[in-house]
Amino acid sequence: MSVTHFLNSDRGKQLMLLVVGALILNGAVVWFYDFAQWESYKANQAKIEGLKTDILSARRLAFMVAQTAGVRAKMQQFIEAHEGTMVNGDQFAWVIREISQLAESQPVANVITQPG
Repeated sequence: MSVTHFLNSDRGKQLMLLVVGALILNGAVVWFYDFAQWESYKANQAKIEGLKTDILSARRLAFMVAQTAGVRAKMQQFIEAHEGTMVNGDQFAWVIREISQLAESQPVANVITQPG
Protein backbone atom coordinates (compact mmCIF):
# COMPACT_ATOMS: atom_id res chain seq x y z
CA MET A 1 0.00 0.00 0.00
CA SER A 2 1.35 3.41 -0.92
CA VAL A 3 1.05 6.59 1.13
CA THR A 4 -1.14 8.37 -1.40
CA HIS A 5 -3.46 5.37 -1.61
CA PHE A 6 -3.67 5.28 2.22
CA LEU A 7 -4.41 9.02 2.44
CA ASN A 8 -7.17 8.71 -0.15
CA SER A 9 -8.91 5.93 1.79
CA ASP A 10 -11.55 6.67 4.44
CA ARG A 11 -9.31 5.48 7.23
CA GLY A 12 -6.49 7.79 6.04
CA LYS A 13 -8.89 10.75 5.82
CA GLN A 14 -10.06 10.08 9.37
CA LEU A 15 -6.46 9.84 10.56
CA MET A 16 -5.55 13.11 8.81
CA LEU A 17 -8.62 14.83 10.29
CA LEU A 18 -7.61 13.57 13.74
CA VAL A 19 -4.01 14.78 13.29
CA VAL A 20 -5.11 18.21 12.02
CA GLY A 21 -7.64 18.50 14.86
CA ALA A 22 -5.01 17.53 17.42
CA LEU A 23 -2.60 20.10 15.97
CA ILE A 24 -5.25 22.82 16.09
CA LEU A 25 -6.21 21.88 19.64
CA ASN A 26 -2.55 21.75 20.66
CA GLY A 27 -1.95 25.15 19.06
CA ALA A 28 -4.97 26.64 20.81
CA VAL A 29 -3.87 25.32 24.20
CA VAL A 30 -0.30 26.51 23.71
CA TRP A 31 -1.44 29.92 22.49
CA PHE A 32 -3.86 30.32 25.42
CA TYR A 33 -1.23 29.24 27.96
CA ASP A 34 1.57 31.30 26.40
CA PHE A 35 -0.66 34.35 26.01
CA ALA A 36 -1.58 34.21 29.69
CA GLN A 37 2.08 33.74 30.58
CA TRP A 38 3.09 36.63 28.33
CA GLU A 39 0.58 38.96 29.99
CA SER A 40 1.82 37.83 33.38
CA TYR A 41 5.40 38.39 32.23
CA LYS A 42 4.58 41.94 31.10
CA ALA A 43 2.86 42.74 34.40
CA ASN A 44 5.78 41.35 36.39
CA GLN A 45 8.30 43.29 34.27
CA ALA A 46 6.41 46.51 35.04
CA LYS A 47 6.46 45.68 38.76
CA ILE A 48 10.18 44.89 38.57
CA GLU A 49 10.93 48.22 36.88
CA GLY A 50 8.96 50.04 39.58
CA LEU A 51 10.82 48.18 42.31
CA LYS A 52 14.17 48.95 40.65
CA THR A 53 13.44 52.67 40.84
CA ASP A 54 12.35 52.28 44.47
CA ILE A 55 15.57 50.43 45.27
CA LEU A 56 17.68 53.11 43.56
CA SER A 57 15.94 55.90 45.45
CA ALA A 58 16.34 54.00 48.74
CA ARG A 59 20.06 53.54 48.03
CA ARG A 60 20.43 57.26 47.27
CA LEU A 61 18.60 58.13 50.47
CA ALA A 62 20.76 55.76 52.53
CA PHE A 63 23.89 57.27 50.97
CA MET A 64 22.69 60.82 51.73
CA VAL A 65 21.83 59.90 55.31
CA ALA A 66 25.29 58.41 55.78
CA GLN A 67 26.91 61.54 54.35
CA THR A 68 24.86 63.96 56.42
CA ALA A 69 25.24 62.13 59.74
CA GLY A 70 28.21 64.30 60.77
CA VAL A 71 26.48 67.49 59.69
CA ARG A 72 23.35 66.55 61.61
CA ALA A 73 25.39 65.87 64.74
CA LYS A 74 27.07 69.30 64.46
CA MET A 75 23.70 70.95 63.87
CA GLN A 76 22.26 69.25 66.94
CA GLN A 77 25.16 70.50 69.07
CA PHE A 78 24.70 74.02 67.70
CA ILE A 79 20.97 73.94 68.37
CA GLU A 80 21.43 72.64 71.90
CA ALA A 81 24.06 75.30 72.61
CA HIS A 82 21.87 78.14 71.37
CA GLU A 83 18.48 77.02 72.68
CA GLY A 84 19.32 78.43 76.12
CA THR A 85 20.00 81.87 74.72
CA MET A 86 16.79 82.10 72.74
CA VAL A 87 14.34 84.88 73.51
CA ASN A 88 11.46 83.73 75.68
CA GLY A 89 8.51 85.89 76.51
CA ASP A 90 8.65 89.63 75.86
CA GLN A 91 11.11 90.43 73.07
CA PHE A 92 11.21 94.17 73.84
CA ALA A 93 12.22 93.52 77.45
CA TRP A 94 14.88 91.12 76.21
CA VAL A 95 16.34 93.76 73.85
CA ILE A 96 16.42 96.38 76.64
CA ARG A 97 18.06 93.89 79.04
CA GLU A 98 20.71 92.93 76.45
CA ILE A 99 21.48 96.59 75.67
CA SER A 100 21.77 97.35 79.39
CA GLN A 101 24.10 94.38 79.91
CA LEU A 102 26.21 95.46 76.94
CA ALA A 103 26.44 99.01 78.29
CA GLU A 104 27.55 97.68 81.69
CA SER A 105 30.10 95.25 80.31
CA GLN A 106 31.48 97.46 77.54
CA PRO A 107 31.42 101.05 78.71
CA VAL A 108 31.92 103.70 76.05
CA ALA A 109 34.41 106.43 76.89
CA ASN A 110 33.25 109.96 76.48
CA VAL A 111 34.52 111.18 73.20
CA ILE A 112 34.99 114.89 72.94
CA THR A 113 35.22 116.38 69.54
CA GLN A 114 36.68 119.81 69.12
CA PRO A 115 36.26 121.83 66.01
CA GLY A 116 39.25 122.91 64.31
